[in-house]
Amino acid sequence: MATPTLKLPSTLTAVQAQVVLALAQGRTVTSAAAATSLHRSTIYNWFDSNEEFAQAVREARADSANALYDELRELSSLALSTVRSLLENPATPPFVRFRVALAILERTQLARSGWSIPETVASPEEEFLKKEMAAMGID
Repeated sequence: MATPTLKLPSTLTAVQAQVVLALAQGRTVTSAAAATSLHRSTIYNWFDSNEEFAQAVREARADSANALYDELRELSSLALSTVRSLLENPATPPFVRFRVALAILERTQLARSGWSIPETVASPEEEFLKKEMAAMGID
């Protein structure tokens, strides 16, 4: 991930700026403290006593999260193109196409309310026989 380009307050020290960038990149307070030869309680104290530091961390984390979100959207588009090419390519082995298709259908966040994959897939003849047997009271 690229380092966010941030406008940090000029009141922050160089070490505080390093900590802000480390935290924006997803490092823990403990890890950021170790990287800057600080005790982690120092960083926690900065959060409590220095609003500019705390705000800089919030903004840097938000910028970093937005950059990750944008990258994820790009990768999702590429992934969907790959999936489409696997499904449409006749050279793709049938079992691979089948597994890809099932993986897509099983994505619950894509399903509409009340929709589900059928438990079994019966042929039209089997469905007809089941209906006829049910009509006759035979299970």
